[in-house]
Amino acid sequence: MTVKTASSSNSKKRRTYEQELIDKARNTQEAPDFEISSLQNILNDALSQDAYLDWDSMERSPLDIPFKNEPKLKDYVPETPGDLDNMPHIRKMYFEEQYDHGESRYLADKADYDTRVNTCREKVNRRNRKNERLKQSFHNGQPRAIKSFFNKVLHASEYPLVISEKV
Repeated sequence: MTVKTASSSNSKKRRTYEQELIDKARNTQEAPDFEISSLQNILNDALSQDAYLDWDSMERSPLDIPFKNEPKLKDYVPETPGDLDNMPHIRKMYFEEQYDHGESRYLADKADYDTRVNTCREKVNRRNRKNERLKQSFHNGQPRAIKSFFNKVLHASEYPLVISEKV
């Protein structure tokens, strides 16, 4: 009887082990199936979003760019203390010196600011010209332009969160 029990026990262990392998194989197959079905819809979803296929939305106006911290002269120079003509000469000279120094700093900072603004606007203009060339090439059916445009579409698209567990 002991032999039968041991054999029965081994048989149960083997069936449990086989069932575990079957379950593991199912789980291993279900994860990729779920991932594949999620990924199959990505391109269709991206292409169904009309906003990303609008050429005009890719263009920016250089005047629409928000620029912060534009230097203002009033932040650099001292406030005028009343009537300059009736001010003592030494105080008037000190005020004029402070004013000239502040104005010089303002002009330097303003020139730097203007350079940054112009550089940024030129980048926007270059990008707009590049997009215009892409649009023309796309409409002419050039494969490189078509690929580039749809890469932009896919890059701008939202994708579902896919969690893959390695088994």
